[in-house]
Amino acid sequence: MATELSPEVDRKSPPPFSEVATGRPRVLHIGKFLPPVPGGMEVFLADIMRALDSVGIANAAVVLRRISDPSPPENESTPVFHAASLGQLLHTPVSPGFPWAIARAIR
Repeated sequence: MATELSPEVDRKSPPPFSEVATGRPRVLHIGKFLPPVPGGMEVFLADIMRALDSVGIANAAVVLRRISDPSPPENESTPVFHAASLGQLLHTPVSPGFPWAIARAIR
């Protein structure tokens, strides 16, 4: 049985995170890596960030950075927050600082 929300509950709900500060949508991408690290998702994330920039939607990304990676290219229009990756465990990056990087990006 589905529960419907009353109109009173709908009016009291807070505005979505993306509209709190500016009244305009903002996008925070959370990904594994960005180019120059090779990979389809990395290239797609960079492409979608450029596309959002081109239509005036503010966006940023939080990604990992391995010590062995080359320095990321500077992008003056889109902020990129990096968290250090200490390696991988079962193909999953280990990055204790990732939650703090996300918190930094949200502020």
